Amino acid sequence: MTTQNAQTKAPPGAPTVAPGSHGLGRFARKSLSRTALRMYIRGLSSWTPLENPVDGYTVIIGCAHRLASMLWANLEFLCRLDLTGCDKILCVVDCTLAERPAGFEERAREIAGERPLEFVYYSQAQVDRARRVDWGWVYSWLSWTLGISRTRTRYAMLHDFDALLLRPGLLRERADAIKARGVEYLGIDWYSGLGVIESDRLVRTFEMMFDAAFVRERFNAIDLFNRMGRRGDRRVEFDTFLHAETRAGTRDVLPMEESELVHPSQMICQYVDHRAGRFVPGNNNLFMIPYYNFIGGSPEELRDLVPIIEKGETVVPLWGRGVDLSKMKPIHALWMVHMSERLERALGREGDAMDEHVRRYFHGLKRIVDQHGVRS
Repeated sequence: MTTQNAQTKAPPGAPTVAPGSHGLGRFARKSLSRTALRMYIRGLSSWTPLENPVDGYTVIIGCAHRLASMLWANLEFLCRLDLTGCDKILCVVDCTLAERPAGFEERAREIAGERPLEFVYYSQAQVDRARRVDWGWVYSWLSWTLGISRTRTRYAMLHDFDALLLRPGLLRERADAIKARGVEYLGIDWYSGLGVIESDRLVRTFEMMFDAAFVRERFNAIDLFNRMGRRGDRRVEFDTFLHAETRAGTRDVLPMEESELVHPSQMICQYVDHRAGRFVPGNNNLFMIPYYNFIGGSPEELRDLVPIIEKGETVVPLWGRGVDLSKMKPIHALWMVHMSERLERALGREGDAMDEHVRRYFHGLKRIVDQHGVRS
């Protein structure tokens, strides 16, 4: 669990406040903006009911084309798993075919080997509208729904671009579990945030296995996008898929242990916001991206950052903009160190075999944050 996902429990007897609760004014403003946004994008993705679905399941990955090496890192771990029953891995890329990075598909297919891999690209109209908004949730909704529209199996899984899965049996167990339990949505945890609380029993979207035939029968693609609404006496924002979960289908959870994956929360959305010059929290995961690129076979960015970081200055340049490490908490920098060590172990590079540049990169970041970061 990342530090920004951790929740502090209230003392006994304290009033319960839903995380991210919405006051009336904030709720009204977001309702207008989400409704307008939904109208703007609603025609970008669609599907028909899935007739005669084939056996097995589909893995859907929404890919950011500017971070091509991250897909290669993702596949490096995904293709080490037991993929029995996987019909195909659908990589939906947020650019047109003409814009795809050089060597993008070739390197991915080299990593995947015999495993079935298919690429789906945005149309020019989809690119134009998505980039005018330039918001991570639009890209994720569009990529996932385009993937669902290309799914031919009854079941599918939304695999986050920045989630690296480590235990070989994870996906096979989840595919078996959703069939055995007879539910439409199988998550790794109950959702909590934006006014939704765990007792609402709505499952988190990332790494969610779901019944694609059911979803395509009961919903339109736009029904899966964020919207404002009420849950009991609470004003909430339903994140991707959550409103659909409240309308139809049954849900259950099969947890993933912390040691079974590395998933830096909101990393891609933070990347989009950072490039656009929007606010990014101090405890961000942007510094994990050069390491993911390193794993994927593009080590230059991380290696170039090492001497900059070792100078000890708090503002480090990433993609043309500075990121201020003085706004990060030491516990979050330590989490990044631990995650890099976990992945290096999984790659057989633990201890003295850990790559020197990776060690210097993360320990340099930690030294800066330990000296200058947020203490409270």
